[in-house]
Amino acid sequence: MIELLNYYDTQIFTFFNSFHNLFFDYFMWMISGKSTWYPLYGVLIAILFFKNWKQAILIIILTTLCITIADQTSSTIIKEIVERFRPSHNIALESTIHLVNDYRGGPFGFVSSHAANTFAFITLFTLVFKNKYFTIIGIIWAVLVSYSRLYLGVHYPGDLIGGTIIGICSALFCYYLYQQARRIKILEIPIQTPFKHIYVNGATIAIIVNILLVTISSIFMFYGI
Repeated sequence: MIELLNYYDTQIFTFFNSFHNLFFDYFMWMISGKSTWYPLYGVLIAILFFKNWKQAILIIILTTLCITIADQTSSTIIKEIVERFRPSHNIALESTIHLVNDYRGGPFGFVSSHAANTFAFITLFTLVFKNKYFTIIGIIWAVLVSYSRLYLGVHYPGDLIGGTIIGICSALFCYYLYQQARRIKILEIPIQTPFKHIYVNGATIAIIVNILLVTISSIFMFYGI
């Protein structure tokens, strides 16, 4: 059964990894970069503090905990136990795999830390904001970041699915803590403190703008501007 799943996982990876061009090499490389999203994180933190500084502190603490759980579970625990080599370290795929900037990552790839961390982050904020537009854009962002890892040749689809599950579970746990903290009024935060549309819309726009900036930068790099 495991061999069959691995076979189909490899076939799906090979199919999607075969679709590439120079523009998307630039685009996916930037999408995958952690520093690319620092402006987005900065805007979200600013929005939280504008809304309620006490609530902002609580959310930032829980977001840090959430990502730490997702990252350490995927990197330190599961990868070291499973020891499944990344496609970029699979000798059988050397002649067909598409890599960017000869980036190969560490030896083991199950599960994807990028997928785990990204989905942990966006799931927690989705639960906190409770806004369908932010949810849709946020999921698109998380899927895009996760897919970039397949495009770059460093993760199988199964790695991404596993990471996504870890991230969502981490977010659900931390959101439970968030609810409990508000119920017992830690930092004297009222139970009912919904985010107004102006704050959530600002967060949604921040994601869209960040993706647009990545796209524009990729175009400039593609044309050598």
